Amino acid sequence: MAKVTERRIVTQEWYETEYSKTGWDSHGWVFDDGRIIGTTWTVVEHIHSDKFGNPFIGVAEREADV
Repeated sequence: MAKVTERRIVTQEWYETEYSKTGWDSHGWVFDDGRIIGTTWTVVEHIHSDKFGNPFIGVAEREADV
């Protein structure tokens, strides 16, 4: 059985809150279809951040058997 590295673009929406340390909070990384990336995926690169330094577009990857 061979292993391949699967890579997908993920997004994260940030919102202002009075309860977090930085004043900003997020619901976490999601795929474009709205699914949360889960524990098998790892965000390996931040492609774009907002003006406050919050990353909102990234690359997630995982190893899969084929």
